[in-house]
Amino acid sequence: MSLDEPKDVCAINALFYANVSLLQVVLLVIYAGISRFERSESMIASDIMTRNVHTIHPGASAQEAARLLSQEHISGEPVVDANAKVIGIVTEAYIISKVNREGLCVADIMSHEVIAVGEETAVSEIAMLFAEHKIKRVPVLHDGKLRGIVSRADIVHAVAQGYLIIRPW
Repeated sequence: MSLDEPKDVCAINALFYANVSLLQVVLLVIYAGISRFERSESMIASDIMTRNVHTIHPGASAQEAARLLSQEHISGEPVVDANAKVIGIVTEAYIISKVNREGLCVADIMSHEVIAVGEETAVSEIAMLFAEHKIKRVPVLHDGKLRGIVSRADIVHAVAQGYLIIRPW
């Protein structure tokens, strides 16, 4: 897939920013077949994940979480316990929903339901998880340890680079 033509870039931007349902977008993400990884199988989480993951502890203040999200220009971060086990996710949306409450810590506002994937999980499966569970990111674990995170932006980046293509079913 070539993104040399401006219309291709515009189409990708339109899909990402328009009022197209996430399900419609992610169901159209298919492996290109030829990539810089020279693989014959589908792309997997470890191919596109962000490896430098910012995390926070459940006892941190909601303000600390907001500061980290703002400073790092990210919209969500895994919450880890003292053993580095992922126990939740805190996002901009959770912070915004509690804006008028004082004295809250991350444990008070985080999502306790964590949907995680392994490093070998197919990107198409991750896209389906995003749509089915209405989530925007999944931690990538190996032997229970955080190895990375895959967000919608990681999938869109792979499409923009030509590693994944969008086709109508």
